[in-house]
Amino acid sequence: ISSWSSFAAEKFIHINKEGYNLSCDLVRSICQDSRGYIWIGTEMGLNRFDGVRMRHYKSADYKLPSDYIFSMVEDKEGNIWFGTSRGIACYDYSSDSFFIPLLQDGTRVEDIVSSIAVNSKGEVWFSLNKEEILYKYDYSKGYLDTCVVKIGKGPKYIAFDKNDRMIFVSGVSVYEYDASE
Repeated sequence: ISSWSSFAAEKFIHINKEGYNLSCDLVRSICQDSRGYIWIGTEMGLNRFDGVRMRHYKSADYKLPSDYIFSMVEDKEGNIWFGTSRGIACYDYSSDSFFIPLLQDGTRVEDIVSSIAVNSKGEVWFSLNKEEILYKYDYSKGYLDTCVVKIGKGPKYIAFDKNDRMIFVSGVSVYEYDASE
């Protein structure tokens, strides 16, 4: 067993702040996009790894609400959505820039975005850490729609099943929600 352990350890390389120039060793989320990039969200910045080099995206240099990245997902258009400690941002490959989606009244979401999921229709949904509200980005209108879910503390982690039913965690319980309109 000890020889297998040492053999396995040799196959792993620690991608860390020093060796690979990662912005921080406290990683909170990771995602591979359709272009093959690995996005790594840390408590001190967003990183994109191409297999050789690490590119940093800091809130001071880019339009990000925060450097603390909690969640991320790629939409059907190939854009990457990020949930931060202070709201939502979306990376647009065509412009190599970020935008912050607004609510219908023109304000921003400014809470921890704990989970993001995309259903089979390509709708991007967001759950927040403290609220009983789900947000869905409306591509045709260009803003975030809201949906109130009064169960426990609201949805914290969300996912969609093959029938587009949202499955979410509230507290320590799992619920199903029909998110169709």
